[in-house]
Amino acid sequence: MARIKKKAGLPNKFRIFHGLRHHYAVTLANSGEFSLDMIGQFLTHKSSAMTKHCAQFLQETMKQASERAAELIGKK
Repeated sequence: MARIKKKAGLPNKFRIFHGLRHHYAVTLANSGEFSLDMIGQFLTHKSSAMTKHCAQFLQETMKQASERAAELIGKK
């Protein structure tokens, strides 16, 4: 692992498996197909607060969600 981190330019304290779990959570959250509760269960989190911390939404996903919400509100 140290060799991979060095070649990738990652700091020594970078935890690869934690990074992969975080990437997994972010990918699922941004797909819009999984609830945060489901993602938390996949990751075996004990609290939803932990899942919210891990499963961040990317700026483009937030923009799309905002535009969709505006569409829904605009319909009567």
